[in-house]
Amino acid sequence: MTSVPKGRIRAPGAGVKADDGAKPLMRKQINIDAETFALLTAVGGDQLSLGVREAARRLAEHADLAPFDPKRHRARSALRP
Repeated sequence: MTSVPKGRIRAPGAGVKADDGAKPLMRKQINIDAETFALLTAVGGDQLSLGVREAARRLAEHADLAPFDPKRHRARSALRP
């Protein structure tokens, strides 16, 4: 294990390798609602980052890579109960 300078505490899980072997990884901050968080966490087996990568892979497999379209979003939102 690498020595950590005095006064620094590593975050829990820091340095843990991704379960899906993804590398190199980038650290980004995103804003999502609670429903999306729950869905992505479930897809990732309780790991948000893995869920995001898996959801992206599934979108790519289905060739649903169109950029965000407000009109399409409104139409889909109208179908929700």
